[in-house]
Amino acid sequence: MGLLSKAPRFVKSAGLFARGEWRNRAGRRSRRGVNLNVGSGRQEIAGFTSLDLDSDWYRERGRKFLEYNMITDELPCDNGTVDNIYCSHVIEHLPNDVVLRFLSEAHRVLRDGGTLRIACPDAEFLWEVSSFPNGYWKWRDYWFSNPAQATDPSTRARRSDYFVREVATPNCALYRNRRNELAYDDSIFDRDFDSAMHTIGAGLEFTAEFPGDHINAWTFSKLNDFAKSAGFTKVIRSKSGGSVSEIMQHEDFDRTCPQMSLYVDLVKG
Repeated sequence: MGLLSKAPRFVKSAGLFARGEWRNRAGRRSRRGVNLNVGSGRQEIAGFTSLDLDSDWYRERGRKFLEYNMITDELPCDNGTVDNIYCSHVIEHLPNDVVLRFLSEAHRVLRDGGTLRIACPDAEFLWEVSSFPNGYWKWRDYWFSNPAQATDPSTRARRSDYFVREVATPNCALYRNRRNELAYDDSIFDRDFDSAMHTIGAGLEFTAEFPGDHINAWTFSKLNDFAKSAGFTKVIRSKSGGSVSEIMQHEDFDRTCPQMSLYVDLVKG
């Protein structure tokens, strides 16, 4: 049985799974095989099947996707049948056990030599760049000036607010949907990273009401340990546009917040 054998009938008839070859307009690169875009959100990638939670957003726009809940579902693929998996800015929204299960599922369905590419906020980089006054966070000002997100858009965000927003959103003091009354200020950067993260990450859990919150901070070391536990033997710290899979080097990848992202390629075999 192959990938399509586990897909619902409407998915098969829609030709949703991307088999065969896709070639970009310039004809420079082809995309063959079975490729998945897990937690695809707004990003459709030609030659990749979108997997994500069902939502009004998809239905209203008529987007093609395969419904997939990373918390409860197995990847809808047979063992060793997938060539590439792309997962961009998803794992920061989920607890450790769910991420480890997903990595194990990805290892199961990938062919030998297949690649899982993960992008997520780089907690160590964000810690370092937040630890002293500088202009780095200018790009994130729009979030803190949005009344739908911030408690008081007129309040000037501190470096610690920007940092906590990215690694522990429910604990951010200026977040309208703040759920934990965590006390912190910029003096937290006087502590060591691990100690500070233990404090900042206190009380975090996934909440279906706010699925976009960041509840899990990732470093390369942590993701490497999880990948090895899931069976991957080759774990490469990558760069934007620098995947070891040629197919995932194209400009339609790595588009979400590259200025703060950690990129890691996990290769099976």
